[in-house]
Amino acid sequence: MADKVSRYRRHHSKPIADMPGDRRERPCLMCRKSFLSEWIGERICRACKGSSRWREGDRLFQREEL
Repeated sequence: MADKVSRYRRHHSKPIADMPGDRRERPCLMCRKSFLSEWIGERICRACKGSSRWREGDRLFQREEL
């Protein structure tokens, strides 16, 4: 049984990043509060990602049609 679990975890886990993370304090693009970002592309803090505004796709963040 333990062998099946370890095999499952090996095949169903997050991949290891090719490049080391760039952990640092960055301002959230929604609330502007500083937060610890795990990598360069993480620009929205966890509090804002958990908000209904983020999950529902606030119009402020949608691209306008030309």
